[in-house]
Amino acid sequence: MNEMSGWAIWVAEHLLATLVMLVIGVCAAALGLWTFIRQAPTPEGRQRRRKRVFIAVLGAQAVMVVLLALNVGQDGALTRMDKMLAGALAAQADPAILQAMALVTRLGDRDGLLVLGGIVLAVLLLRKRRWLAAEWTLATGGSGLMILFLKQQFARVRPEHIHGFETAHGWSFPSGHAAGSTAVYGMLCYLAMRKAPPQWRPVILIASVMLIITIGLSRVVLQVHFLSDVLAGFACASLWLAACVAASAALRGRIAPR
Repeated sequence: MNEMSGWAIWVAEHLLATLVMLVIGVCAAALGLWTFIRQAPTPEGRQRRRKRVFIAVLGAQAVMVVLLALNVGQDGALTRMDKMLAGALAAQADPAILQAMALVTRLGDRDGLLVLGGIVLAVLLLRKRRWLAAEWTLATGGSGLMILFLKQQFARVRPEHIHGFETAHGWSFPSGHAAGSTAVYGMLCYLAMRKAPPQWRPVILIASVMLIITIGLSRVVLQVHFLSDVLAGFACASLWLAACVAASAALRGRIAPR
């Protein structure tokens, strides 16, 4: 218990460095997987590697969702760490960082994501990309409905946030900001990478990952969500997006020959 408490205090004291290391680490992992896929010598090899990475990441996310749900449902060790980290941040977080995170978190607000989602849907329909429009609607809208359902099922109370930089209402698990950002910006990244020149695709990928991760972490720093809420939001939305993209590709493959 003392070790976990000391860990939480260290994170709060070195908050900026911790955030930078986390963002860089996730972006490096994403770029590494991308490089691994692209370095296959043949198109068939790239396809096989893509499937392997897809299955491995999907499996890891599914395991994460189950473990997080069990911990939250049974008030396990992870939830105790959540509370320690939230308490340490409430006591020691730098107001300047809180102010910056309050601006970043706006990019994941529901109303803004709804507007962005509506604009993308309208563009797809105007360009007569009805299949992609349906895929976009299912991926982003379905993710939102799933998170609302899970929030009601777990009914987890949010951490106390009295600093005044951000307020939030409703249940805490999973994070709607983390899931919404993953769904909308993740699908936008998917659509952009379909059309972008090959040399721009890594840039689009890293920029999207950096934005999504930073928005999610802002919710923890602002103490309106526990860390496990944000991790669950990332994992749930990613699983849903992967399922939508895979199902769409399978259906296109069956319909196209006809």
